[in-house]
Amino acid sequence: MTEFKFRVLPGGLQDASPGQDEKQYEKKLEYPVRRDALRFCRGWVTDTRLMGVVCMGLEWENTEPGWERMHQYFYFDAIEFGFDRFEYLLDGTEPARTRTENSFIGGLGAEKIAVTENQAVHLFHEAVRISRRHQVMLPEGREGYDFLLRSADELSEKDRLLLFRMTCVRHMMRNRAELANYYIMRACEHDEEGLRYLSGAEENSALFPGLPLQSFYQNEVETDPYGETALCRALTGYDDNGIYRYRLHVIRLTFGREPAAGGMSADIRRAFRELLPDASDDVTRAMAGPDMVVTGAEVVSSMEISDQEAYLNLSHKEYVTVYRYNGIPNAFGIDSTELTKRAMYIDEEDGYSLMIYHQDNNHVAKKSYHLYDDLMGIYHITGSGQLILSASTYRDSVTMELNLVASPVNSQLTMEKAYVFNEPVMNMFLESGESDFNAFLEQIIQK
Repeated sequence: MTEFKFRVLPGGLQDASPGQDEKQYEKKLEYPVRRDALRFCRGWVTDTRLMGVVCMGLEWENTEPGWERMHQYFYFDAIEFGFDRFEYLLDGTEPARTRTENSFIGGLGAEKIAVTENQAVHLFHEAVRISRRHQVMLPEGREGYDFLLRSADELSEKDRLLLFRMTCVRHMMRNRAELANYYIMRACEHDEEGLRYLSGAEENSALFPGLPLQSFYQNEVETDPYGETALCRALTGYDDNGIYRYRLHVIRLTFGREPAAGGMSADIRRAFRELLPDASDDVTRAMAGPDMVVTGAEVVSSMEISDQEAYLNLSHKEYVTVYRYNGIPNAFGIDSTELTKRAMYIDEEDGYSLMIYHQDNNHVAKKSYHLYDDLMGIYHITGSGQLILSASTYRDSVTMELNLVASPVNSQLTMEKAYVFNEPVMNMFLESGESDFNAFLEQIIQK
């Protein structure tokens, strides 16, 4: 192939839609709801702050006539956009709640942590402050969250610190690679709070002072035999006034156990024990902060690379299976199989896709980190009646094929072709607007 136009599939929000017939479940408020008419039932937040995003879900009971329960869903970008997306359901059915929740957290590999009303209000106000600082408009649906704007943020400084750590990963850093990947990920977004958590230091020098916010695509981590330092080769990308650029950075990180960080962790650990008496020791230690921290970071070298070079670096095998789908058009969806129950639905130019993500972020702990490794694969339904399965590993491909075999939809599928490509092809097909994958492939071969 001579054309190197491509896109990297990130996790997270990325224009996710509740999908298909979701609108039939929606009732809307005719006017902003009042806080004194609501009783807080429960809330949760994801442990994905080190990914740069946090999602939150709240449930309220209405004490006045009209509807009984409201479920709210929030997507908070911790760095640039703040309060980025919002949806609410009034007396939503369980399928509607599941679909909406998956459209928010399906790609995050997250665990959900219970939060109090005061904690939820603080997270909401913190996100709103970021939006206003960057002059970003708040999302639609204000009638469903206006009462939160009017609620006071009464969380103490100590409780804010505890809450921040609750939203970070709920396990100890498994190895130096995971710590290195998270550190560079936060450095790419100039995330002072995240870097403070990972270093144990109040002040951290900017790793990329002359660059804007970057996307962190790939990293190779080599640690010394004693685990005291690591040499990282990171591939990043960023927008430069409408021109997208890629850079390769060589970064040296130093690890250690800072006495200051250890003392702070001990105090915080005691606070967490009081706050979460039923939590395991591992969870309490993890929330107190990583035992191993980054004590030094320097960019050894940094160079811009071409789109072609970036493509070659990001290229990987792709396994594609093409089926003829004989079912009712648009009937294949969230409820069709076990895996699709947690899928993210995305409208495409011709048809729609169900994105299946791994349910954890274990890929961050790999010495060879790739952004796309959080994606198990895609089920894409075309307008011509094809179901196309795409995955980047043979194991994930087999898992997704067996998922179809074990589902009721299997009787409506006939396998047409199975392919293995040495580089990604599915994204090019989705961007082409073509409706038949086999015909699209023939066109590529003829070129």
